[in-house]
Amino acid sequence: MTTQAAVHVRYASWLSNILHEKTSEWTLDYPPLFAWFEYVLSLAAQFVDPGMLEIANLNYASPATIYFQRLTVILSDLVLIYAVWVWQGLISPTKRDRSSKHDDPWLDKTTVLSMLFLWNPGLLLVDHVHFQYNGFLHGILLLATARLFQGRCVEATLWFTVLLNLKHIYLYVAPVFFVYLLRNYCFAQPSGKAHQSFLQRFQPVHFLRLAGAVLLVFAVSLWPFLSKAQLMQMLQRLFPFKRGLCHAYWAPNWWALYAAVDRVLAFTGIGSGKTAMTIASPTSGLVQDTNFALLPNVPPLSTFILTALFQLPALWGLWKRPQEPWLLVRALVLCSLSAFLFGWHVHEKAILMPVLLATPLALCSSSDAAVYVILSAAGHASLFPLLFQSAEMPAKVLLVLLHTVYAVCTLGKLHSSKADQKRRYASFTQVTRHAGTLLTWFERAGLCVLGLAVVVYAELLHTFTPLARRMPFLPLMVTSVSCSLAIIYAWAKSWQLWFLQPSRDA
Repeated sequence: MTTQAAVHVRYASWLSNILHEKTSEWTLDYPPLFAWFEYVLSLAAQFVDPGMLEIANLNYASPATIYFQRLTVILSDLVLIYAVWVWQGLISPTKRDRSSKHDDPWLDKTTVLSMLFLWNPGLLLVDHVHFQYNGFLHGILLLATARLFQGRCVEATLWFTVLLNLKHIYLYVAPVFFVYLLRNYCFAQPSGKAHQSFLQRFQPVHFLRLAGAVLLVFAVSLWPFLSKAQLMQMLQRLFPFKRGLCHAYWAPNWWALYAAVDRVLAFTGIGSGKTAMTIASPTSGLVQDTNFALLPNVPPLSTFILTALFQLPALWGLWKRPQEPWLLVRALVLCSLSAFLFGWHVHEKAILMPVLLATPLALCSSSDAAVYVILSAAGHASLFPLLFQSAEMPAKVLLVLLHTVYAVCTLGKLHSSKADQKRRYASFTQVTRHAGTLLTWFERAGLCVLGLAVVVYAELLHTFTPLARRMPFLPLMVTSVSCSLAIIYAWAKSWQLWFLQPSRDA
């Protein structure tokens, strides 16, 4: 069990002290509705092993506790499975979606979509090894997005508001939902019969329906804490700005590159004469505010401004082009990636959001598939430091490698010509040929370098090099920096697709 277990399932008396409890350093930093979810789990947990509900039982990991918590993760994944089933209907409304009866059934779009979603190595590693509930949460996100495709806007609002009250990281994409719902549901689309001004097309009844759904969820979620004047304490837990710009392990984003440059300057003593040993290190692993050695410290406001600036083009495009649900998916990917790259104290696990949102787009075109392959490979490789025990190394490497090979081969064949689709993979040359239909030589070389840096050096060789004692932080830095370069490349390519082909039906 990991330290994540200390965050979960210990809320038998949660209403009175959940926001002030500090017995463990791993305090609850989830919104209140997640506490309701954990409280329900605790009702069943007391019959399995009451010891897991004792707050003072730090690092408690009896076999019954482990089995129970693993089982709750597996059962909660039913939400993800249901959301994937809904998406299957959106991708392929008819029962079969093949160009001919002789096509390979494994190339059916619904099959490929299910494999990419349910075999996502990030969810398998983070949820079922590291122990979290990301599959359950991302399932709700996918379901809310699917309801917008189906025109069920009130239900989509209800699901997304529930999601926000379960985990506030989904604020990354809240502007996208707000703009899409406001433009497509609260304003009537212009008709050719009579000219109406923009304000005349506003539909207050629709707006009130959405507002009612939002207020209902927030009322259920927050009422215990409103009655105890605990709102400020809740906000401090949810938005701990004193934790610094970077997490203990740098998430592979823009600030990882920024911190890496500062780290190199500090280690070499260039400039002010400070060294890596004389300042608080951004990779110290402590939950505290950190300072850079030579580069200017970045305040939270700067990260918010940068994130907003890079989200605005997507939001504006979504507003200007209503009734295009695939444009919504592109906007979700771009806004979640922008928040990941430029946000404050981003966790590495946040990369799962844009990766999963980009999955349906991978079936739209070979260009979208290339973005998915790069983003998926780099994003999942960046999660390796979460599983640091040597026994876990083969599993995490094989999961990511097999998923990447499957995505490259299947998507490459899916988007190739009809003549190519009639052939089967029988050799490495054929696999390489289909990979070439997705990735340029530069992109293929980049993924190979990424694998060498993250797997060969950071996971295997560093311990045996002379740098192991002098630079113990180097494996984490190599992983973070190399993955961030690949993710930034995928983000830039996503913007290119936004401007060149902003909407495409699968």
